Amino acid sequence: MSSIRIISIPPGQAPEWVRKEWIGVEIPLSEQKSSGIQMGVRGGAAKNVGGYQVETSKAIEALQKKSPMAAKWWKDNVPLVSIVHLVFSKEVCELVS
Repeated sequence: MSSIRIISIPPGQAPEWVRKEWIGVEIPLSEQKSSGIQMGVRGGAAKNVGGYQVETSKAIEALQKKSPMAAKWWKDNVPLVSIVHLVFSKEVCELVS
């Protein structure tokens, strides 16, 4: 299974300090593609349209290992149980085999 590594600050609705913590995190790509409408994690327009799709639970688990505080922000501020996938812009990622 392929993964992505975040190599620069992803766009999005989280505070910049939280988005910076994604840098260096590796996340497996989702094997199931969502066919739903893409939107921001806190509502509104999506900023990572057409990017790499990962399972939310695996992404937050990977972030937790690097930055428990950033993972806590996600758990406290985003309804993660209702978000199956996160999407990261291709410009901020590199593919990892």
